[in-house]
Amino acid sequence: MIQVLVVSVTHMRAEYCVGGVCTDGRFVRLLKSDGRNQDDAALFKIGTWYEIEFRERPRTEPPHVEDILVLAAVPIGLIPLPDLKIYLGGKFSDSIWRGDLSAVFDGLLKRSDSGRAYIDSAAIPDRSVGFWVPSVDLWMQRSEITGRMKYVYADGERLHRISYVGLQPPVERIPAGTLVRVSLARWWRKDDTAEKRCYLQISGWYM
Repeated sequence: MIQVLVVSVTHMRAEYCVGGVCTDGRFVRLLKSDGRNQDDAALFKIGTWYEIEFRERPRTEPPHVEDILVLAAVPIGLIPLPDLKIYLGGKFSDSIWRGDLSAVFDGLLKRSDSGRAYIDSAAIPDRSVGFWVPSVDLWMQRSEITGRMKYVYADGERLHRISYVGLQPPVERIPAGTLVRVSLARWWRKDDTAEKRCYLQISGWYM
């Protein structure tokens, strides 16, 4: 059994990816017992502590080493959303990435021609989630075609576009200095001739 604080719930097509942190500082991703993502976003609430019976996923593919298989979960407590930043900022003060995007995932991120940050198999970080305090504002950009949302980070004259996949209502601006949860999407390739990549995404923030 472990105690897990849920810190993010994100869209994964028709499923939901649930991210949490344990009392010992471990990052976890709460999968169903069969290894799939959760079906119902209401099963786990951000800011709620759960006591979880689980087993380790038999096989993980780095950098997605946080996966655990949930056998049972019981809510046992709550941190009000306004207090999450205080708790997480203290708990992870030594491991929060701060500053520009080059600090995130230990400088291993690359930039696509369209401005999306990603990693490839040439350099894989030791985890796929973390917290970042950006040094500049992040501005929302919505696609007129798909309706999908990204947040734009300006690095001098270069723009970086980071997909937003969380369930929190989007805001026009995430101010500099906000604690932001970032993650790497699962491995994906455009076609059989393209390299596999994990793209950076924003899953939530704590104002």
